[in-house]
Amino acid sequence: MIDAAKIAIAASHQDQVIEPPAGATTLFRSAFTPHAGILYANGTALSVQPHPEFTTAFAHACCDKAGQDSAPEPLVAAAKASLDQPLDSADLGRAIARFLARPRR
Repeated sequence: MIDAAKIAIAASHQDQVIEPPAGATTLFRSAFTPHAGILYANGTALSVQPHPEFTTAFAHACCDKAGQDSAPEPLVAAAKASLDQPLDSADLGRAIARFLARPRR
């Protein structure tokens, strides 16, 4: 089960939601991404910025690519170090699956 106070999911992005649309609820956030998970008006759509589908190896490859593309080395090192901790990818994946499987109005 996902800890509502903290989840660990690999994330790699440049674009993000700056201001959610009217009626949307931010479900989770990070210091870098203030709207990392959004439930849209009437609960009809869900979006997540992190990538529960990323394996740790793929996330490391993304870090390597970011370093080659001039991301600051301390940021890349911190991102790689964070991947040493257990990720909640499977829990988030199950939550998304439950959302998609639920009956619609």
